[in-house]
Amino acid sequence: MNSYGTATDSAHLSPNVDVLDTETLENPMSDWGIAIISASGHFQQANPTFCEIVNGSLDQLAGSHYRDIPQLVQLTELESQLQKLLRGELEVFHFETVHQNAKAQELPCLYTATAVHGSKPEDSSLCLRLQYIHPDQDLQKATLYLRALAAETANDGIIISDATVPGFPIIFASSNFYEFTGYTPDEVIGHNCRFLQGPKTDANTVDEIRLALKNYQPFEGEILNYCKTGQPFWNLLRIKPLRNAQGEVHFLVGIQTDITQQKDTEERLRQYETIFNSASSYMALVDQDYSYIAANPIYTEKFNKSTTNISGQHVADIHGQHFFQEIIKPDLDRCFVGEKVRRQHWVPSLDETRYFDIEYVPFRNQQEQIIGAAISARDITVLKDTEEALRESQQRFHEFAAIGADLFWETDAELRFTYLSEQHCSLTGSPIEAWIGKSCLDFYAVFKPTAWDHLNQTLDTLEPFDIEIECQHLDGNARVLRSIGKPVFSPQGVFCGYRGIGRDITEAHSLSQQLTHQATHDSLTGLVNRREFEHQLGQIIEEKQSNPIQHALCFLDLDQFKIVNDTVGHLAGDALLKQVADLLQAHIRQTDILSRLGGDEFGLLLKNCSLEKARIVTENLISELSQFRFIWEGQLFKIGASIGIVPITADADNLTLLFAKADVACYSAKDRGRNRVHLYHAQAQGVTEQHSELMQVATIRKALEESRFRLYYQPIVPLDTETKIPVCYEILLRLQDPDGKILSPNSFLPAAERYGLMLEIDKWVIENVLIKYGAYFQSQENTRISINLSGSSLNDDALLDFIQTQLNKTQLEPHKICFEITETVAISNFKQAIQCIEKIKEFGCHFALDDFGSGFSSFSYLKRFPIDYLKIDGSLVRDMVEDATHQVMVSAINQICRAMHIKTIAEFVENGDTIVALEQIGVDYLQGYAMGKPQPLLAK
Repeated sequence: MNSYGTATDSAHLSPNVDVLDTETLENPMSDWGIAIISASGHFQQANPTFCEIVNGSLDQLAGSHYRDIPQLVQLTELESQLQKLLRGELEVFHFETVHQNAKAQELPCLYTATAVHGSKPEDSSLCLRLQYIHPDQDLQKATLYLRALAAETANDGIIISDATVPGFPIIFASSNFYEFTGYTPDEVIGHNCRFLQGPKTDANTVDEIRLALKNYQPFEGEILNYCKTGQPFWNLLRIKPLRNAQGEVHFLVGIQTDITQQKDTEERLRQYETIFNSASSYMALVDQDYSYIAANPIYTEKFNKSTTNISGQHVADIHGQHFFQEIIKPDLDRCFVGEKVRRQHWVPSLDETRYFDIEYVPFRNQQEQIIGAAISARDITVLKDTEEALRESQQRFHEFAAIGADLFWETDAELRFTYLSEQHCSLTGSPIEAWIGKSCLDFYAVFKPTAWDHLNQTLDTLEPFDIEIECQHLDGNARVLRSIGKPVFSPQGVFCGYRGIGRDITEAHSLSQQLTHQATHDSLTGLVNRREFEHQLGQIIEEKQSNPIQHALCFLDLDQFKIVNDTVGHLAGDALLKQVADLLQAHIRQTDILSRLGGDEFGLLLKNCSLEKARIVTENLISELSQFRFIWEGQLFKIGASIGIVPITADADNLTLLFAKADVACYSAKDRGRNRVHLYHAQAQGVTEQHSELMQVATIRKALEESRFRLYYQPIVPLDTETKIPVCYEILLRLQDPDGKILSPNSFLPAAERYGLMLEIDKWVIENVLIKYGAYFQSQENTRISINLSGSSLNDDALLDFIQTQLNKTQLEPHKICFEITETVAISNFKQAIQCIEKIKEFGCHFALDDFGSGFSSFSYLKRFPIDYLKIDGSLVRDMVEDATHQVMVSAINQICRAMHIKTIAEFVENGDTIVALEQIGVDYLQGYAMGKPQPLLAK
């Protein structure tokens, strides 16, 4: 017994059975046996056909359970499937079995079971449809085979599928089908036609075929199929279901016609039509009677808006009789005898007259007979206008060139002059005729431009150039001519020559040289200035990495120069510096570089010079200066000099460090009695301390580059905790060495101050605090931060601009920022300090004076500083409990500040006794270990 079922979604189940009326159940002639069984398995109704096939009476079946009917014992084996039907898990269930009739004949039967669902589960029932499988179906199959074999003589492919089996497997295919698909019978018989589908088979067409097969409906349509080789072919598919006498479909016949060639032809025609209709040219076909065969849309629209189709109309009706007879007809007549004609002409259209490039080509049939002409026209009105505008532009250019101040020139591809404007003669003194047709290389060779080799290379590679030509006018005056050239290429990329201008820049060149000299030279002595000296030294350092040649750097500091300045004035001092510069310059080589670094300091770069030779040169300079006498207004002065020498070695990669070493060597020369030369040695006695500082400088620079500075903070706590006075944090700085060790400020800040690195450090702190931590501190309510500034930064004009820039970037409001400087720095730089404080307060920030109390003389300056906070020096606070004098001094400072409305901060508060004493005095804020030790500022 064979069986199969079809699952469905019970949530959307609808009964898939016909409505069974009384007539159907009671009709004795029905081909179908039909029975209704309740959900409990008891027969409710059965028609006579059902009773006949199962060999039972209606009385025997009525009210009985199917288990009690011997003929239906097979149903007990399928109870699980029947229950699934009742639960809605299956939509329909089929099974085959064999029954014996009253004559003991075996009857092959097909059951189809479905469910009829009621409003309640117990109201549901099963409908059994029973059909006798007639033996004459094989005869039907045989008939179909015969029909298919009769179609073998046709060119079409024939296939027959079994409609009684799911998937409709193929049971027969004609030889033509095998021939044009390439498949063998083993690959076809028993399979459905899906193997003919491929990647470009239209899914919608496949769905249409499936729907037709499902409903046993005929189908005719085109579909892209694939041969066994993968080659696609277009198939005109016709499917016809074959029905038996009862109208049942047992077979499907498919007729397949290969229409690939027809489809290719249609596609080519479609492409030709698309090209014809979408072409940007105006295209038409004309027969030998001068009538239009066809025209593309833009042709029709351009010349005849009364209709979209001008086929059959005479050319004269479209373009006018006069234009046809004078222009078009002669060209068409030449074309009709086999000549290809092309002309450019103004052609009147509906709206305006346009300029066209028109081509007439003979139009032939398959026998190569001329039957007309193909017309193709391009509207080149814009091109014509452009050519005219270009002609006018060229005329305008020549007129401007004739009256302009610049020289205009042009060459051909061989670099021969083809055009020179009239200014050529006035600028160079050479007549135009002398150079037309000659190479521009000859011209530049005569006048010797700078970077001649570079110009030759530029011309060889067809690149633009910009050169200055130093020439002598025929009147004898020297001129400088700037020549700018640009290569010219055709639209196809072919080099056509150069085009450019020339300009007399004699005055500008002279002024530029003066400005360049002023920018790189000391205005007093004429020597190179410090910036240019550092630039030249930097180049030497870069070359040293790959060039082993020795060089030496010398620092020269004049001795006794201050005496001249103080005795006879600065004019005398300036005159002395000029004479000293001339004297030094006279005793060194032209390749050496002498610079005035500032004041009475000179720098000397001895190129390609060993250390020993540098010592000899500098000792000679010392000797010459010792013999030199300066006379001013009858007074005679004797001067000397101290010189420090440092070798420029291969590992000298830091300009600042090299300068610092030379400075140390010069300092050592002075320390040893002046008027002498000292060679730098890192381990020499007397320079160990300076060398240590130099190493610290290198460490600091490296730390700046690698961002190894670390920010710490220490709280400043209000003494009166009952009032809501903002809490302040002083930002402190530490340095982390390459090994991860944290270094205190005392180990690196002195060297940074001596060698001018404090401004960079101050900027690093300001930028990191305001930008990196600005949002964090802004979010802290009633909190202010305090940032220290160094004395050297205070004297740099760039500091205030930098602070303002960072304030514009940060999220931290200015009133939550306080800057502080020490009392010593403020008094030493009194004027600058006041200006700096005032400007920072204008930004909206606060200001504090640090380490106050180191000297009572500072009281006289205090009222001049517009500060908000004063920090009492820790040396007074630390032992004020034991030292009554210090306690009085702290009290006095606090009282003065209170009178001036300045808040006081006591530093170095380390124990409770000190806090009590400060509370009695009335100090505003406390800072020290008792309040909190410095802590690292965590990354945000």
